[in-house]
Amino acid sequence: MIYLNRYKNDANPSYQKIYELFKDKNYFVITTNVDHQFQLAGFDKKRLFYMQGDYGLFQCSLPCHNKTYDNKKIIFKMINSIKDNKIPSSLIPRCPLCRRPMTTNLRCDNHFFEDLGWHQAYKRYNDFITKYKDKKIVF
Repeated sequence: MIYLNRYKNDANPSYQKIYELFKDKNYFVITTNVDHQFQLAGFDKKRLFYMQGDYGLFQCSLPCHNKTYDNKKIIFKMINSIKDNKIPSSLIPRCPLCRRPMTTNLRCDNHFFEDLGWHQAYKRYNDFITKYKDKKIVF
């Protein structure tokens, strides 16, 4: 699912059309999407706030600490190692601290945490809203 939703697809044409409308404007996007369609369409990562998490990040399933890990390399390794619709158990990502299985950094249960990148994006979003609070803003 991560591979199909995060890494395999090109930008959806709808997102490309939205990008064409806003690319020369002062914008900031807050989204609940976790599939990076905005980035794939050309939107600047520093102008995006993925408030619900990111298919491209793993976190400890407990979580025992508040760090996320890029998962692209391991996802592609898993895809390339599939035999009989299975991946080797040795490729199941494990937390480097407690060795529990990793999970995606998605706001789907009470184990989601907001890492440093999440807080930095939130700050950029909040700064944008504060700066333009007396202007016309499209939501």
